[in-house]
Amino acid sequence: ARPAPLLAPIVEEGWAETRVCRRALEIYLSDIKKWKPDALILACTHYPVLRKQFSQFLGRSVRLVDSSSIVKILDRHIPPSAGRGSSSFFVSDDPKRFTEIAGSIMGVRVGRAKLCTKYL
Repeated sequence: ARPAPLLAPIVEEGWAETRVCRRALEIYLSDIKKWKPDALILACTHYPVLRKQFSQFLGRSVRLVDSSSIVKILDRHIPPSAGRGSSSFFVSDDPKRFTEIAGSIMGVRVGRAKLCTKYL
């Protein structure tokens, strides 16, 4: 596991295509790149936005596994709701800020966002 606390704010600020992002990836992943991994698990909900940047830095031969892969699998097995229902999100940071940026990151409209600092 490798903490990379600057990457989530980089995504939230829309800086994925900047030198700041490339430098942060270099700082966090240089030693991992030397190990020549077969795969890397992107264990943050922000990281799928940086998938291209991770791939460019580590090399296209490194398989990237992220939360969106799991969502795609679940989507195949859960019937569509035909537009009914609502969404609720439990977040570990400011719910208002999450609501503001959720559309640009995930392409969804947030029904409700609630701060959750303890495990459910």
